[in-house]
Amino acid sequence: MYDNTLRSIADQLAPERTVKCRLRPLCPRFDAECGAIRRNCRRLERRYRRTHDPVDKDAYVAASRNKHDTYDQKKKSYWLAVWLSGNAWPRSKRSCATSDPVGTRMGDRLWTGNPSWYVTSQLGRLSLLPSVGR
Repeated sequence: MYDNTLRSIADQLAPERTVKCRLRPLCPRFDAECGAIRRNCRRLERRYRRTHDPVDKDAYVAASRNKHDTYDQKKKSYWLAVWLSGNAWPRSKRSCATSDPVGTRMGDRLWTGNPSWYVTSQLGRLSLLPSVGR
């Protein structure tokens, strides 16, 4: 009785419907190396959770830090390549590319259609910069 009543209320409030699941590719900078690093990190995490050994924990923490460092480095090199190539911003929900060159927001900054102002302000923060000109 309780189960049937609860189910009927749930069916009224949230009726069943069909949902299409679309597989989407990961970000363009996520390559085979990133996948291998992520799999290794998850493998080490499973081992640590199973054994609770401090050595396994150290290995997992080191792999996790390596994963994040690699992701950050690939992100920086990807966007640096996009900016230096002079191509337009990639069109996606998270990008700032629109047909309106003025008035588009990028965080708290106004995007003018030319990424050079952002590149010049961010180049000092990128660790890749010294190796780009060689």
